[in-house]
Amino acid sequence: MYQEARMYGEALRVANKHAPHLVHQINENYSRGPQAQNQSPDEILNSAKMWEESRDYHKAIDRYLEITETMFGPDHLEEIWNNCFNLAMNYCKDRVQDVVLQLGGRMLKISKFDSAAEIYEAVGYFEKAIDAYIQCQKWDRAFECAQQVRPAEMQSMLVNKIQEQKKATLIQGGKFNKIVESGDMSGLEMLSQRGQWEECLSLADK
Repeated sequence: MYQEARMYGEALRVANKHAPHLVHQINENYSRGPQAQNQSPDEILNSAKMWEESRDYHKAIDRYLEITETMFGPDHLEEIWNNCFNLAMNYCKDRVQDVVLQLGGRMLKISKFDSAAEIYEAVGYFEKAIDAYIQCQKWDRAFECAQQVRPAEMQSMLVNKIQEQKKATLIQGGKFNKIVESGDMSGLEMLSQRGQWEECLSLADK
Protein backbone atom coordinates (compact mmCIF):
# COMPACT_ATOMS: atom_id res chain seq x y z
CA MET A 1 0.00 0.00 0.00
CA TYR A 2 2.67 2.48 1.03
CA GLN A 3 4.78 1.66 -2.01
CA GLU A 4 1.82 2.06 -4.33
CA ALA A 5 1.23 5.51 -2.88
CA ARG A 6 4.95 6.19 -3.35
CA MET A 7 5.33 6.72 0.43
CA TYR A 8 8.62 4.88 0.46
CA GLY A 9 9.93 6.57 3.59
CA GLU A 10 6.89 5.41 5.52
CA ALA A 11 7.10 1.96 3.90
CA LEU A 12 10.71 1.63 5.04
CA ARG A 13 9.84 2.74 8.57
CA VAL A 14 6.98 0.26 8.88
CA ALA A 15 8.94 -2.61 7.32
CA ASN A 16 11.94 -1.91 9.51
CA LYS A 17 9.74 -2.22 12.58
CA HIS A 18 7.32 -4.99 11.62
CA ALA A 19 8.68 -6.84 8.55
CA PRO A 20 12.49 -6.66 8.46
CA HIS A 21 12.62 -9.25 5.65
CA LEU A 22 10.97 -6.70 3.32
CA VAL A 23 13.39 -3.85 4.05
CA HIS A 24 15.93 -4.82 1.40
CA GLN A 25 13.39 -5.00 -1.44
CA ILE A 26 11.62 -1.78 -0.43
CA ASN A 27 14.94 0.06 -0.17
CA GLU A 28 15.95 -1.37 -3.55
CA ASN A 29 12.79 0.10 -5.09
CA TYR A 30 13.29 3.28 -3.10
CA SER A 31 16.85 3.80 -4.39
CA ARG A 32 16.17 3.74 -8.12
CA GLY A 33 13.67 4.87 -10.70
CA PRO A 34 11.61 8.07 -10.82
CA GLN A 35 10.73 7.92 -7.13
CA ALA A 36 14.40 8.38 -6.20
CA GLN A 37 14.31 11.82 -7.84
CA ASN A 38 11.69 13.25 -5.52
CA GLN A 39 12.95 12.20 -2.12
CA SER A 40 13.67 14.61 0.69
CA PRO A 41 17.22 14.88 2.10
CA ASP A 42 16.14 12.96 5.21
CA GLU A 43 14.65 10.16 3.09
CA ILE A 44 17.88 9.83 1.08
CA LEU A 45 19.91 9.80 4.29
CA ASN A 46 17.69 7.16 5.90
CA SER A 47 17.92 5.00 2.78
CA ALA A 48 21.73 5.30 2.83
CA LYS A 49 21.85 4.34 6.51
CA MET A 50 19.71 1.26 5.86
CA TRP A 51 22.05 0.10 3.09
CA GLU A 52 24.95 0.66 5.47
CA GLU A 53 23.24 -1.29 8.25
CA SER A 54 22.58 -4.18 5.85
CA ARG A 55 26.29 -4.01 4.84
CA ASP A 56 25.56 -3.22 1.21
CA TYR A 57 28.27 -0.59 1.26
CA HIS A 58 28.35 0.18 -2.47
CA LYS A 59 24.67 1.13 -2.41
CA ALA A 60 25.14 3.05 0.84
CA ILE A 61 27.94 5.07 -0.78
CA ASP A 62 25.79 5.74 -3.87
CA ARG A 63 23.03 7.15 -1.71
CA TYR A 64 25.37 9.18 0.52
CA LEU A 65 26.86 10.73 -2.63
CA GLU A 66 23.37 11.92 -3.60
CA ILE A 67 23.47 14.24 -0.60
CA THR A 68 24.61 17.64 -1.86
CA GLU A 69 25.79 20.80 -0.13
CA THR A 70 22.31 22.38 -0.17
CA MET A 71 20.60 19.60 1.79
CA PHE A 72 21.90 20.00 5.35
CA GLY A 73 24.03 22.35 7.45
CA PRO A 74 27.85 22.26 7.01
CA ASP A 75 28.57 20.32 10.22
CA HIS A 76 26.01 17.62 9.43
CA LEU A 77 27.26 17.37 5.83
CA GLU A 78 30.84 17.02 7.05
CA GLU A 79 29.78 14.12 9.30
CA ILE A 80 27.80 12.40 6.52
CA TRP A 81 30.54 12.76 3.92
CA ASN A 82 33.33 11.67 6.27
CA ASN A 83 31.28 8.56 7.00
CA CYS A 84 30.87 7.96 3.25
CA PHE A 85 34.63 8.31 2.79
CA ASN A 86 35.29 5.86 5.65
CA LEU A 87 32.94 3.29 4.10
CA ALA A 88 34.84 3.54 0.82
CA MET A 89 38.22 3.30 2.58
CA ASN A 90 37.22 0.28 4.65
CA TYR A 91 34.95 -1.70 2.32
CA CYS A 92 35.11 -0.39 -1.27
CA LYS A 93 38.72 0.48 -1.95
CA ASP A 94 38.16 0.37 -5.70
CA ARG A 95 35.93 3.44 -5.31
CA VAL A 96 38.00 5.49 -2.88
CA GLN A 97 39.68 7.83 -5.34
CA ASP A 98 36.46 8.65 -7.15
CA VAL A 99 34.65 9.20 -3.83
CA VAL A 100 37.42 11.51 -2.60
CA LEU A 101 37.39 13.55 -5.80
CA GLN A 102 33.65 14.11 -5.35
CA LEU A 103 33.62 14.70 -1.60
CA GLY A 104 36.81 16.77 -1.44
CA GLY A 105 35.35 19.40 -3.76
CA ARG A 106 32.10 19.45 -1.80
CA MET A 107 33.95 19.86 1.52
CA LEU A 108 35.79 22.86 0.06
CA LYS A 109 32.50 24.43 -1.04
CA ILE A 110 31.16 24.34 2.53
CA SER A 111 34.52 25.59 3.94
CA LYS A 112 35.38 22.31 5.66
CA PHE A 113 38.99 22.67 4.53
CA ASP A 114 40.46 20.47 7.26
CA SER A 115 38.29 17.47 6.34
CA ALA A 116 38.92 18.03 2.63
CA ALA A 117 42.67 18.08 3.25
CA GLU A 118 42.59 14.91 5.34
CA ILE A 119 40.68 12.83 2.79
CA TYR A 120 42.84 14.14 -0.07
CA GLU A 121 46.00 13.28 1.88
CA ALA A 122 44.69 9.81 2.76
CA VAL A 123 44.63 8.77 -0.91
CA GLY A 124 47.78 10.58 -2.03
CA TYR A 125 46.30 13.72 -3.60
CA PHE A 126 48.99 15.71 -1.83
CA GLU A 127 48.79 18.91 -3.86
CA LYS A 128 45.03 19.17 -3.30
CA ALA A 129 45.57 18.39 0.40
CA ILE A 130 48.22 21.11 0.70
CA ASP A 131 45.94 23.68 -0.93
CA ALA A 132 43.20 22.81 1.56
CA TYR A 133 45.57 22.94 4.55
CA ILE A 134 46.72 26.37 3.36
CA GLN A 135 43.09 27.52 3.23
CA CYS A 136 42.61 26.67 6.92
CA GLN A 137 46.14 27.85 7.84
CA LYS A 138 47.25 24.43 9.10
CA TRP A 139 50.84 25.19 8.14
CA ASP A 140 52.48 22.29 10.00
CA ARG A 141 50.10 19.80 8.41
CA ALA A 142 50.78 21.33 4.99
CA PHE A 143 54.56 20.97 5.48
CA GLU A 144 54.14 17.37 6.72
CA CYS A 145 52.06 16.59 3.65
CA ALA A 146 54.68 18.12 1.35
CA GLN A 147 57.34 15.82 2.82
CA GLN A 148 55.48 12.86 1.31
CA VAL A 149 55.69 14.25 -2.24
CA ARG A 150 58.11 12.82 -4.77
CA PRO A 151 60.20 13.66 -6.73
CA ALA A 152 62.30 16.05 -4.61
CA GLU A 153 61.90 18.89 -7.12
CA MET A 154 58.11 18.82 -6.71
CA GLN A 155 58.48 18.59 -2.93
CA SER A 156 60.75 21.66 -2.92
CA MET A 157 58.30 23.60 -5.09
CA LEU A 158 55.39 22.81 -2.76
CA VAL A 159 57.39 23.69 0.38
CA ASN A 160 58.24 27.07 -1.17
CA LYS A 161 54.57 27.59 -2.03
CA ILE A 162 53.55 26.89 1.57
CA GLN A 163 56.25 29.22 2.92
CA GLU A 164 55.15 32.02 0.59
CA GLN A 165 51.47 31.59 1.50
CA LYS A 166 52.29 31.49 5.22
CA LYS A 167 54.39 34.64 4.93
CA ALA A 168 51.65 36.45 2.97
CA THR A 169 49.11 35.50 5.65
CA LEU A 170 51.40 36.73 8.46
CA ILE A 171 52.03 40.01 6.61
CA GLN A 172 48.30 40.48 6.10
CA GLY A 173 47.78 39.95 9.83
CA GLY A 174 50.66 42.28 10.77
CA LYS A 175 52.50 39.45 12.53
CA PHE A 176 56.01 40.50 11.46
CA ASN A 177 57.52 39.04 14.62
CA LYS A 178 56.38 35.56 13.52
CA ILE A 179 58.16 36.06 10.19
CA VAL A 180 61.41 36.92 11.98
CA GLU A 181 60.98 34.04 14.45
CA SER A 182 60.75 31.65 11.49
CA GLY A 183 64.23 32.79 10.43
CA ASP A 184 63.14 35.21 7.71
CA MET A 185 64.87 38.52 8.44
CA SER A 186 62.75 40.38 5.88
CA GLY A 187 60.30 40.86 8.75
CA LEU A 188 62.76 43.33 10.31
CA GLU A 189 62.83 45.36 7.10
CA MET A 190 59.04 45.47 7.04
CA LEU A 191 58.95 46.74 10.62
CA SER A 192 61.56 49.42 9.86
CA GLN A 193 59.61 50.55 6.81
CA ARG A 194 56.59 51.05 9.07
CA GLY A 195 58.65 53.01 11.61
CA GLN A 196 58.20 50.32 14.28
CA TRP A 197 61.81 50.73 15.42
CA GLU A 198 61.38 49.55 18.99
CA GLU A 199 59.88 46.22 17.96
CA CYS A 200 62.41 45.95 15.14
CA LEU A 201 65.40 46.43 17.51
CA SER A 202 63.88 44.12 20.11
CA LEU A 203 63.51 41.30 17.55
CA ALA A 204 66.98 41.98 16.12
CA ASP A 205 68.51 41.51 19.59
CA LYS A 206 67.00 38.05 19.79
